[in-house]
Amino acid sequence: IQSIINQDFGFIDHSKGRESFIEYFREAMNESTNYRNWENAFKHFCNYAKGECCFDDITVEFCQGFLTHMLKLKTPSGGTMKASTANNNFGKLIAVIRRAVAAGRLKDNIIPFLKPAKEEKTKKREFGITKALTAVLKRDIDYQVTRSGRLIFYRRVYRQKTSCPLDSGTS
Repeated sequence: IQSIINQDFGFIDHSKGRESFIEYFREAMNESTNYRNWENAFKHFCNYAKGECCFDDITVEFCQGFLTHMLKLKTPSGGTMKASTANNNFGKLIAVIRRAVAAGRLKDNIIPFLKPAKEEKTKKREFGITKALTAVLKRDIDYQVTRSGRLIFYRRVYRQKTSCPLDSGTS
């Protein structure tokens, strides 16, 4: 009865704070149309939370710790998780938090205080003109250089078009 009265008058039911946030996350994942993407975020969150997390555990520090945890994870290639992937997973957590705030399951809206990981600027892959032309000459490929400086390759057999930006470097 107390829970109903609190809900009717807009008060937060503090017993909801001890309920499983992981189960709430699982429900959101199951309702998603992009299940595989959500499943990856859910698995990383469960790993970070060691399988136990209630609504009262959801703080700015805990959520930012989840992001930091993901950025330190090793990938199959031996590197660490890219910021864009970590931010994608972090976005799923934010979506669940937003849903929980709207449903009155969380006391505070911490979303404005959550900061995504900074993404490194990656250099576009460019080929030296010598490498590109050598590759063309070794294959059955025609090419042309456009006004914008792009090298357009044409396969003689399929007439399939691909392009590659040219830089001024030589190799």
